[in-house]
Amino acid sequence: MTEINFNNIRSHDSSKNKAFEELCSQLARLEFAAKNDWKFVKKGGSADGGVECYWVLPDKSEYCWQAKYVDDLDAALNQVDGSIKQALDKHPKLVKYYVCLSIDFADSRQDKDITQKVKWETHLQKWAKWAREKGM
Repeated sequence: MTEINFNNIRSHDSSKNKAFEELCSQLARLEFAAKNDWKFVKKGGSADGGVECYWVLPDKSEYCWQAKYVDDLDAALNQVDGSIKQALDKHPKLVKYYVCLSIDFADSRQDKDITQKVKWETHLQKWAKWAREKGM
């Protein structure tokens, strides 16, 4: 299996961050491309309401994607916190939220270690709580 190193991603619009966001948006578009009655919306710029792109389903619910080009999980989690807060506010019909990160999680499975995977799972619980508090 070929290893992908996102440090080598080619810049798009003079930015590796924008390149990663574009890649994730293209993959999101392909995810449900066969659904003829779904509508794909790609957002642009920094004022994205917490999502890079989203699919609108026939019942008007939304599947949203957010991409973060980072090399540090703690920084990514802080950024994702802000994006999820925005998405929950700006996309009230959100039912699925995909987060794309340019890093792999370390998971040593040592009892005393708070691994990247454990940090991620802790944040997942927090984000789910935020959504429940909004009735989502």
